[in-house]
Amino acid sequence: AESDHLQSISTPLAEVVQHEAVAAARQLDPRVRLQLGELSNDVRVDTDPAETQRLVARLFEHARGAAEESLAASGDMSAATREIEATLGWADRTDAEGRRLAELVVRYTGSVLTPEMRGISFQPFDTANGSDESRRLGLAIVHALVLRLGGDMTVQRDLNGGTTLTVELPAVA
Repeated sequence: AESDHLQSISTPLAEVVQHEAVAAARQLDPRVRLQLGELSNDVRVDTDPAETQRLVARLFEHARGAAEESLAASGDMSAATREIEATLGWADRTDAEGRRLAELVVRYTGSVLTPEMRGISFQPFDTANGSDESRRLGLAIVHALVLRLGGDMTVQRDLNGGTTLTVELPAVA
């Protein structure tokens, strides 16, 4: 069984995001573009480094999968593209204990969603497009990792085909 005891070490989140973005970019469909926006180098999180790396990798993996699935579903093999962008900074709020929160935002373009599809994000085996084919865990794993690290996560979906994942993690003061 996996240990429930996590190390709590000051981890430079920008380095983790940059490392995982490079790894994710190697696997992208050529029509999906991954870019890093502003990454505050002074943001350090007070979390387990291995679990933090796993979380960021899963965020990029989810965004890549959603962007590539929407390309396949569109059937458009021309110059259609999808975008993934990540930014890192400080959240506008503190946690219940008054600690600052780091805010990692991953935005991606993909399938247009109907209002009925908005609430399924954290349900295991649901996908953003409602497809039963892939049977991915969707964001359930990402959400569980965020909670395990003492953070919070929100998902905002644009009816025109974009999704924003915002992860807040306890930061080092």
